[in-house]
Amino acid sequence: MFQIFACKQVFDISATFDNLRKRCRDGEKPSAKCPSCGMCKEKGAHILLCPEEGRVEALINLSERLANALVDCGTERDLVFLILQYIRGRGECTLVDICREHTLPEDYYKFASSQDKIGWRRFLEGMVSKELPELIFVRDVEGEIEDIGKWMELLITNLLEVTHGMWIYRNVVVHDELEGFYAVQGREKLQRAVEEQQELGETNLREEDKWLLEVNLSDLDESSGVREAYWVLAVEMARKRFEIGRRNRVPAAGTEDSEGEG
Repeated sequence: MFQIFACKQVFDISATFDNLRKRCRDGEKPSAKCPSCGMCKEKGAHILLCPEEGRVEALINLSERLANALVDCGTERDLVFLILQYIRGRGECTLVDICREHTLPEDYYKFASSQDKIGWRRFLEGMVSKELPELIFVRDVEGEIEDIGKWMELLITNLLEVTHGMWIYRNVVVHDELEGFYAVQGREKLQRAVEEQQELGETNLREEDKWLLEVNLSDLDESSGVREAYWVLAVEMARKRFEIGRRNRVPAAGTEDSEGEG
């Protein structure tokens, strides 16, 4: 499943709002805007770059976990610092600029220049310059050099976990049962339906159904909305029963005349 997620993210075929809008051929198309910032189209890159405060904080926390994993396996401190600063720069600063600003070792520049051509987003998707292994000086507690291939695997896995973590945050924003984007939209739609039925009042309701208008409904901001949805359905069905009964009571045109002739 993790591999499927990575492929969909890299090839921009994941279920972002922008892609969902493109796939919707008939009827009302959903908005392509990001559910968090509401400003940009939600594409694969935006999942990582959204400026909404909660998402920025999530990226910082996830990058801290990555840095700790690199430190725990003995990665050189300057390299950990460079990677951490690059991720937290959110694409606004290059690796070369970070190296210059913090006077990092000269042998970092070749990797920095190469990785800058690949880009920030692709770095977080696990696309790492082939120049990086030359910088790795990873030692265990006995001082022996660890397997560079395993170190690269650790780095790439943790980079993808950062990206995956940003998707998890996004999915909570969209799908949370109470505060998610779809839940809020559903409550707003339900609130409009409740208000429409309340405005109609006793219109097209039989005497035995008018008690429905006396039901105390909860504040939708503080409830799941299940009870209110059932109430709307009950009132709509009551009005339909009234309409069906009224149609059945009205004789078809010409019926009385034909009966009289007989």
